Amino acid sequence: MIKVDLHLHSRASNRPAGFLSKKLNICESYSEPLKLYEKLKSRGMTLFTLTDHDSIAGCLEIAHLPNTFISEEITTQFPEDGGCVNNFV
Repeated sequence: MIKVDLHLHSRASNRPAGFLSKKLNICESYSEPLKLYEKLKSRGMTLFTLTDHDSIAGCLEIAHLPNTFISEEITTQFPEDGGCVNNFV
């Protein structure tokens, strides 16, 4: 069976994204990509990716490791009202 977490941030999500994190001026994650990979592997995950906000930098740090693929959480803002939608690619 394939096991993968499709929504996981690393330190590459280095700016506030949500309402609370913006108010507190904190990042989404402070975790190192390699440490996340190792932890997920030890917990039985079979595929690995990071979905950092508007960045593939975290994925590129682990791209040389087995069973990884590149993904990203892209923020899209509507010009009419400033509303945001996050898309996973």
